[in-house]
Amino acid sequence: MPIEWLYLLTTNDRFPDPVEEIGALHQLLEEGGEVAHLILADRVRPPMCAAAEGERILLCTRPHGHRLRAHGVAHVHAAPHAQRRTPDLVVGIYGERPGRTFVPIARIDLEPARDERELSEDEQRTFARGQAFVKRLAPGRRRAATRPARHAPSPAPREAPPSFAPRPVPVRRPLAAPTLVLGLDPTAGTWETRMRAGPKPMPSIALVLGPDGRARPAQDPLTWHDTNEAYAAAVRARGAAVHCIDGPCDTNGLPLRPDRTGWGDLSRGGRRAAERELARMGIGLFWTTRATLEHFDGASRWIARSLCLFRDAADLPGVPVIETHPHGVFTVLWRALGRTDALRKKGTALGRAQRLALLRAYVPDLEDEHVPDHDAVDAAAAALAAAFHAAGSTSRHGEPQAGGLIWLPQP
Repeated sequence: MPIEWLYLLTTNDRFPDPVEEIGALHQLLEEGGEVAHLILADRVRPPMCAAAEGERILLCTRPHGHRLRAHGVAHVHAAPHAQRRTPDLVVGIYGERPGRTFVPIARIDLEPARDERELSEDEQRTFARGQAFVKRLAPGRRRAATRPARHAPSPAPREAPPSFAPRPVPVRRPLAAPTLVLGLDPTAGTWETRMRAGPKPMPSIALVLGPDGRARPAQDPLTWHDTNEAYAAAVRARGAAVHCIDGPCDTNGLPLRPDRTGWGDLSRGGRRAAERELARMGIGLFWTTRATLEHFDGASRWIARSLCLFRDAADLPGVPVIETHPHGVFTVLWRALGRTDALRKKGTALGRAQRLALLRAYVPDLEDEHVPDHDAVDAAAAALAAAFHAAGSTSRHGEPQAGGLIWLPQP
């Protein structure tokens, strides 16, 4: 199936690194947004304004010289149209741009940035200016003439959810006895509580890993925590050997105020090495950068609360705590189990089924009631990462002095 369009993202005031912009668009969809949007040129009929539902767009950057690098494929959700107001989900990316034409995007399939294509001299000049540029790569699909239908069309067949055979966590470090691990999915905190609490409780999942690498849910595996202190108490009470948090453990210089009531000087921070590594692996995420903190309030308060959880974990001596990224966990396992297609959005029925199949490959007895929503599924992914870590089967990404480490399973 050909790709119809090429969309080149370049540096701009809000996102000095266009790969971060692609990651933010992907994460908006991953976090439950029905559509994201690509902005088109400020013209009456900009290129790609005639794109049709289902057409595919190659998302590219030009990181050096005149080489073009592909980072993923966006799927057009509906025909582009000019909007009087900027769509709410992308104000943080583009700012207020009334009257501009946007392309609604239903899905972005990211992949390792390994595909490069050479540009001609004319293409270099075309793509050298501005925030975003478009090129048609294949003829657009012809729209069929509309005729009254005699019968309602048959519904498209649904894709069957995957099934994987159960397997143990690879044990590369001796486990003398069953080991309990915890995974937490933080929710956004509030500055009024100094990041101790938030409007939504945080789910944690507890797993027990046997010496042979077999994992099972602990007794009452799902717990909801209203405060950071409640989670810390659960780590102590359960006797966790390792706990894993789905959120940043550090920034690369962006400071929280000492009283935890807001951010300090945002001009000091750089990009985390770990997040850059995950982006190169084709794993989308909100980067812990100034752009996220300034333009995405919910993500900003989620990052702040995660930092506080990690700092408070220092009061739990002898219990290692690590950072992971659930979409990265699922992507690594998905690829390791032989799948070459992209995971669907976690908010869809198929996306949930795919993630549960991956979890049950390593935790066969995990029940639906243990993971009632996508926050709990993310907590289970963090718990599985903790189990891999306890068994010595994780890979580290990033540098401790450049924003901290993100750990992913190494199956």
